[in-house]
Amino acid sequence: MDIRLSELIKQATQCLVDLGLSPGTIKDYQCSAFGPLERRLKNQEKINSAILLAQEEFFLGQYQAGEISRHTYNWRIRGIRMLSEVYDTGSFAWKVYSRKEKSSLPELFDSVLGGFIRTQNCGQRQKTCKESICRRFLQSLVDSGITSFEDIQPEHVNSFIINISATRPKSMDDVIYALRGFFGYLCCNGLYHDNFWMLLAAPHCRDHHVRNCLSSEEASLLLGSCQRAACR
Repeated sequence: MDIRLSELIKQATQCLVDLGLSPGTIKDYQCSAFGPLERRLKNQEKINSAILLAQEEFFLGQYQAGEISRHTYNWRIRGIRMLSEVYDTGSFAWKVYSRKEKSSLPELFDSVLGGFIRTQNCGQRQKTCKESICRRFLQSLVDSGITSFEDIQPEHVNSFIINISATRPKSMDDVIYALRGFFGYLCCNGLYHDNFWMLLAAPHCRDHHVRNCLSSEEASLLLGSCQRAACR
């Protein structure tokens, strides 16, 4: 049965109190674990466990895009899973939450992905971002029954880009850049025949702020100044 998020948070907070946590620690949970979910689901009158767990993908996208830190991401996941457990069971058993891959790749895919990441001359955060994107792409291939690089078709790449854009709308540059590098690596090592340069070359327009224009009065003063200067 669906429940209001505020009521569920109240139940989870009581569980933390029953565990003997200090008021300061409980406040940390309220601000860092539960608060972001309240803001995220502010328009959702009633929630359930499925709605809560679906938010993990959104926060994962934020983490992979560098919008939140690993520490912040862990707080988000902790809040989601704690509330989900309280919803399902009415109580909470203390445990450590960690970010793990939901599924493993075939040995070939995993080995080649590792080789690609080792060739990347960039910082650890960028390597982590590239690996996560490429791993999700390879997993999408496995989910489609593809376990060999030679069986990849343009529609597989296009479909992945469309699907991942739903969770990473502001970081598609990273997705395109990672896939372009990965297919370049496959081609250089004779593992594939096409780098999909046309499909992965679409430019992404970044957001820009429009500067305020001159008012009509300011424009008149400016034009009048130019005319007076020309008559001298």
